[in-house]
Amino acid sequence: MTTEHPLTDEWISELLVTAFEGGALAEWVEEVRIIAKPLRDRRENPDARFDPDGEFDNYGPYVVGYGGVIGLTVEGELHSLTRSSVVKGLEEYVQWFEKCAHCLIEDHDEKDANCIVQLGVLGDIVYD
Repeated sequence: MTTEHPLTDEWISELLVTAFEGGALAEWVEEVRIIAKPLRDRRENPDARFDPDGEFDNYGPYVVGYGGVIGLTVEGELHSLTRSSVVKGLEEYVQWFEKCAHCLIEDHDEKDANCIVQLGVLGDIVYD
Protein backbone atom coordinates (compact mmCIF):
# COMPACT_ATOMS: atom_id res chain seq x y z
CA MET A 1 0.00 0.00 0.00
CA THR A 2 1.38 3.35 -0.96
CA THR A 3 0.14 6.46 0.73
CA GLU A 4 1.42 9.95 1.32
CA HIS A 5 -0.08 9.87 4.81
CA PRO A 6 1.90 7.59 7.14
CA LEU A 7 0.10 5.20 9.45
CA THR A 8 1.00 6.79 12.75
CA ASP A 9 0.60 5.24 16.18
CA GLU A 10 -2.09 7.81 16.82
CA TRP A 11 -4.04 6.85 13.67
CA ILE A 12 -3.93 3.13 14.53
CA SER A 13 -5.22 4.00 18.01
CA GLU A 14 -7.98 6.25 16.63
CA LEU A 15 -9.15 3.55 14.21
CA LEU A 16 -9.29 1.00 17.01
CA VAL A 17 -11.12 3.38 19.34
CA THR A 18 -13.73 3.70 16.58
CA ALA A 19 -13.95 -0.09 16.29
CA PHE A 20 -14.11 -0.74 20.03
CA GLU A 21 -16.37 2.11 21.08
CA GLY A 22 -18.63 1.88 18.04
CA GLY A 23 -19.96 -1.42 19.34
CA ALA A 24 -19.50 -3.56 16.22
CA LEU A 25 -16.68 -5.61 17.75
CA ALA A 26 -18.91 -6.50 20.70
CA GLU A 27 -21.14 -8.37 18.28
CA TRP A 28 -18.45 -10.88 17.34
CA VAL A 29 -15.67 -10.65 19.95
CA GLU A 30 -16.35 -12.63 23.12
CA GLU A 31 -13.39 -11.39 25.17
CA VAL A 32 -10.68 -8.76 24.88
CA ARG A 33 -7.45 -8.90 26.88
CA ILE A 34 -4.03 -7.34 26.83
CA ILE A 35 -1.42 -9.91 25.85
CA ALA A 36 1.59 -7.59 25.71
CA LYS A 37 2.00 -3.92 26.54
CA PRO A 38 4.05 -1.76 24.18
CA LEU A 39 7.80 -2.02 24.63
CA ARG A 40 8.35 1.63 23.89
CA ASP A 41 7.17 4.49 26.00
CA ARG A 42 4.74 6.51 23.93
CA ARG A 43 5.42 9.56 26.07
CA GLU A 44 8.73 9.70 24.21
CA ASN A 45 6.97 9.38 20.85
CA PRO A 46 6.39 12.68 19.04
CA ASP A 47 2.98 11.41 17.85
CA ALA A 48 1.75 10.91 21.42
CA ARG A 49 -0.28 14.10 21.58
CA PHE A 50 -3.50 12.74 23.00
CA ASP A 51 -2.43 11.09 26.26
CA PRO A 52 0.89 12.48 27.46
CA ASP A 53 0.30 11.23 31.03
CA GLY A 54 -0.24 7.61 30.01
CA GLU A 55 -3.75 7.41 31.42
CA PHE A 56 -4.81 4.94 28.73
CA ASP A 57 -1.87 2.55 29.02
CA ASN A 58 -4.26 -0.34 29.70
CA TYR A 59 -6.84 0.61 27.08
CA GLY A 60 -6.72 -1.84 24.17
CA PRO A 61 -6.80 0.53 21.19
CA TYR A 62 -3.89 2.55 22.57
CA VAL A 63 -1.94 -0.56 23.54
CA VAL A 64 -2.10 -1.85 19.95
CA GLY A 65 -1.46 1.57 18.42
CA TYR A 66 1.80 1.81 20.29
CA GLY A 67 3.07 -1.68 19.55
CA GLY A 68 1.41 -3.92 22.12
CA VAL A 69 -0.81 -6.93 21.48
CA ILE A 70 -4.48 -7.44 22.30
CA GLY A 71 -6.09 -10.86 22.35
CA LEU A 72 -9.55 -11.15 20.81
CA THR A 73 -11.50 -14.32 21.55
CA VAL A 74 -13.81 -15.18 18.66
CA GLU A 75 -15.89 -18.36 18.75
CA GLY A 76 -13.63 -19.71 21.50
CA GLU A 77 -10.42 -19.10 19.55
CA LEU A 78 -7.82 -16.50 20.57
CA HIS A 79 -6.61 -14.13 17.83
CA SER A 80 -3.89 -11.50 18.18
CA LEU A 81 -4.61 -7.91 17.24
CA THR A 82 -1.36 -6.11 16.49
CA ARG A 83 -0.22 -3.02 14.66
CA SER A 84 0.80 -5.17 11.70
CA SER A 85 -2.60 -6.89 11.59
CA VAL A 86 -4.29 -3.47 11.42
CA VAL A 87 -2.00 -2.48 8.54
CA LYS A 88 -2.77 -5.79 6.80
CA GLY A 89 -6.49 -5.23 7.33
CA LEU A 90 -6.28 -1.72 5.90
CA GLU A 91 -4.40 -2.98 2.83
CA GLU A 92 -7.03 -5.69 2.23
CA TYR A 93 -9.93 -3.32 2.82
CA VAL A 94 -8.56 -0.81 0.30
CA GLN A 95 -8.25 -3.57 -2.32
CA TRP A 96 -11.62 -5.23 -1.64
CA PHE A 97 -13.66 -2.06 -1.66
CA GLU A 98 -11.49 0.03 -4.01
CA LYS A 99 -11.22 2.77 -1.43
CA CYS A 100 -8.48 5.31 -1.12
CA ALA A 101 -6.14 4.54 1.81
CA HIS A 102 -5.43 8.23 2.28
CA CYS A 103 -9.18 8.93 2.47
CA LEU A 104 -9.70 6.20 5.10
CA ILE A 105 -6.85 7.57 7.14
CA GLU A 106 -8.47 10.99 7.08
CA ASP A 107 -12.08 9.81 7.49
CA HIS A 108 -13.33 6.41 8.66
CA ASP A 109 -16.41 5.19 10.46
CA GLU A 110 -17.39 2.22 12.63
CA LYS A 111 -18.09 -0.02 9.64
CA ASP A 112 -14.70 0.74 8.08
CA ALA A 113 -12.94 0.10 11.39
CA ASN A 114 -14.83 -3.15 12.05
CA CYS A 115 -14.03 -4.51 8.58
CA ILE A 116 -10.36 -3.50 8.82
CA VAL A 117 -10.02 -5.32 12.16
CA GLN A 118 -11.78 -8.44 10.81
CA LEU A 119 -9.61 -8.54 7.70
CA GLY A 120 -6.47 -8.06 9.76
CA VAL A 121 -7.32 -10.62 12.42
CA LEU A 122 -9.56 -13.17 10.69
CA GLY A 123 -8.45 -12.68 7.08
CA ASP A 124 -12.05 -12.18 5.98
CA ILE A 125 -15.16 -10.17 6.77
CA VAL A 126 -17.19 -12.76 8.61
CA TYR A 127 -19.40 -10.54 10.76
CA ASP A 128 -21.20 -7.61 9.11
